[in-house]
This record gives sequence, C-alpha cells and structure tokens, in this order.
Amino acid sequence: MTAEETLYDVMLLGGGTGGYVSAIRASQLGLKVAIVEQDKVGGTCLHKGCMPSKALLRTAEVYALTKRAQDFGIEIGSLSISWEHALSRKDNIVQTLFRGVQGLLKKNRVTVIEGRGRIERDHDVWKVNTVDRSYRAKNIILSTGSRPITMNLPLDGRTIMTSDQALERTTLPKSVIIVGGGSIGLEWASLYADCGSEVTVVEAMSRIMALEDEEISEEIRRLFTKKSIRVMTSTKVDFAGVMGSRTNVIVPVSNESGKETLTAESLFISVGRSPNIEDIGIEGLSVERNGPFVKVNAYQETGIAGLYAIGDVCGGGLAHVAAEQGIIAAERIAGLDPKPYNPHIIPKCTYTRPEIASVGYSEQAAMFAGFDVRTGKFPFRANGKALIQGEYEGFAKLVVDNSSGKVLGAHLIGPNATDLIAEPGLLIAGDLNVADLLQTPHAHPTLSEVFIEAGLTIGGNAIHL
Repeated sequence: MTAEETLYDVMLLGGGTGGYVSAIRASQLGLKVAIVEQDKVGGTCLHKGCMPSKALLRTAEVYALTKRAQDFGIEIGSLSISWEHALSRKDNIVQTLFRGVQGLLKKNRVTVIEGRGRIERDHDVWKVNTVDRSYRAKNIILSTGSRPITMNLPLDGRTIMTSDQALERTTLPKSVIIVGGGSIGLEWASLYADCGSEVTVVEAMSRIMALEDEEISEEIRRLFTKKSIRVMTSTKVDFAGVMGSRTNVIVPVSNESGKETLTAESLFISVGRSPNIEDIGIEGLSVERNGPFVKVNAYQETGIAGLYAIGDVCGGGLAHVAAEQGIIAAERIAGLDPKPYNPHIIPKCTYTRPEIASVGYSEQAAMFAGFDVRTGKFPFRANGKALIQGEYEGFAKLVVDNSSGKVLGAHLIGPNATDLIAEPGLLIAGDLNVADLLQTPHAHPTLSEVFIEAGLTIGGNAIHL
C-alpha cells in the first residue's frame, strides 16, 4: 500500500450532500480537505433520492394538472405519459447537478479520492486506507450515508423494489403495494396514483405520516382516499410470506379485521433506512451508538478526539440536516464557535400532491412539553392565489404559546407547502411571536397570506374566514 505524504486537516468518508457541503465550508475556512467517495459525489440525495424522485414527481404533477386543462379553458387532445422521456429528463437533471457539484469541489480546492475508505488511529493522526493507498488527516468526518432497509426480500427491480430500483424501472406499474406510510412511501404513492397506477399503502402504525401533526395525517389520508389510493393503517405485513413472480407479487397482511392477501404488479418497500457503518474502521474504536447510529453531540463530535459524524450515519435522515451538521462540524474543526445543531428548527418536507411541510412542535408535542397551546388554522380553499392556481386542498396551521404568543410550530398541507415553510421556520429560529408575523405585510394575492390568516384566527380575528 502506498502512503501519501500529505497531511490533510480534514478527510470526509462520503461525498453526499453533507460531505461535500462540509468539505467546501472547511476549505473556505482555510483547511486542507479531501473526500473519499466510493461512488459519485452528491450521494444518495443527488443520484438516488431527493433530486431524481422530485423530477419524476414533477412529471406526475404536470400530467395530473394537464388532465384538468379544460378547467383553465384549454382544450387538448389525447394525453399520455412517455415514461422513457420522463426518466431521460430525470437523468439529465441529475447529470447537470452532478457536474455542478464536481465544479464546486474543484473551485474550492477539495481533493476527491475515488474508493472506499477505512479509518484507523495512528498515534496523534488518523489514517484513511483505500485499496491501494493510505492517507493521513488530523480530523475525520464520517458522512457515509444510508441505504434502504429491504426486510431481506429479493429485490428484482420490477416486482419487488425499494426507491433505488424504482428510479430506474423502465415502465410504470399498473398496480403497486407500498409498505411504509412515511415521506418516501407517500411521495411514491402520490406519483404512481397521479400517473394512473392502482395504489395501496400499508402502514403498521395507526396513522400515515405519523411524525406529523395529527390533523395533517388525517388530511393526507382523506385526500389520498379521494385519489382512490387505498390506505391501510395498523396493518402488519408478513414479509416471510411475500411471494414474487415475473408478473406480480403476493403480500399477506393482517390487522384487527383479520388476515388479507394483497396482490399487485409490484411491491415497494419503504420502511426506513440503515446507516452505512460497516467496514469503515469504527469497529475497534470506542464509538458510542444511539441504536444503529453513531452517537454525536450538538457539534457532531463522537467523543473521540478528531472524529465527527454527520447526516444519516448519525440519524440525520434529511439532506438539509446533513448539510447543516456538516457546516457545524467544519466550523468546529476550524476553531470557530458555531451554533449547536437544533433539530427544532429543521423543516420536514414531503413532496406529495398536495405537499406537506412542518417545522417546530406539533400541537400534540407542544402540549406534552407543557406549553399552554393555542392554534390557528386557515384553509387554502379561502386563499385567492390557491383558487387561481386550481390547487386549493389543505390548510395552514400555527401552534402558539398562549402566554407569550411565541410561535412554537407550523404545519402545512397544500400547494407549494415545501417552499412556504421557510417563513414560519424563520419565526421559530428567531424566537419571534405571532404579533411579529401579523405586523409583516404579505403581498396579495399570494399563498403566503395563509400565515397571516392562520395567525388572526388564534384571536378569532380572521378576515377571510
């Protein structure tokens, strides 16, 4: 094995969203940085997650909207989806963004090393070993990401698949059973249903989107049912009994109503993700765990000097979480005093149709935390811009502390929810109250007016309701 003489200030194992953002920030701060990446920089989000799935969701959204063209006074002829062209568009977007990430790393003088890295402690420095070379670094950031849990089912990319295989499937399934009612599962349920597939969602918990406010869960279930998506909650899958063939898959399930056998062309597994921590060198180190994840503090430190972890490997779960944690780790290594990671101000976004977004406390969580809670809620159906756009299902909800007026949480289901959530996120991060919101004029007509109205409903003063 060839030993490199260069001593890096920071080496990152993994060049996904967290890894490359952290590397760029570290380089901006004058540190000598390298990324070890076994596949492509950009990671899961760029190549197998956020970006390609949202490109296909946009295809489904445009198709669903075009079917309603007559509502807007537009007459069209026959309509169909070319899935081949949709996949090509998706690939072009990914390649454009991939080249952009490569260019940013080059611009910021970040060395990219191709291969799989394994760390070991060598006196007062770290060694990172690839197949044929050994590198040295003062600090290591673990940013190795995660992979879909498969429940030990044989994935063939057609009858049984996860999101990884679904992105490359060359045809749309006529029918699909989606196991898992979280963000990824519901995004694909929305996509497939909008494209004409028969969709069943199976969720073991009592409600889909169980991490969201209860009213959001109820509303998305209602709207999915309206889209003819079958939603089965409190339902368990007998994975040992799943049987796939060349043409369909049989899935045995059970709930309080008894046992049922579901049949579809495809089974989509979306029951969570597992951190990539195998064979990276931490086995012999005293790295603490939080379940399957690497345990870190609010500065992404593992408790071992010079060893940090960010993103999915420590339970982050979202690309923007990984990026935020990566910046904190880089600034900590550079000797700055960054604000500690605060999960309370992190927005959660789900790109179904309609979209779902939230930040801060749900009503239930705020009450459990001991706050005297008041809520304000305003429907998009009463918002002029939503009516103009022809997308008016859903609502905006604010959770407020009654004594101080402080905004504790915000919850949206409706058009452009994932873009709108930034405003209440700023209120929460800035420790502002509902009066600050109400004193900020919002342009008319805009979707953002729902926040003003939701705030006004708290005091019973809504103008347009």
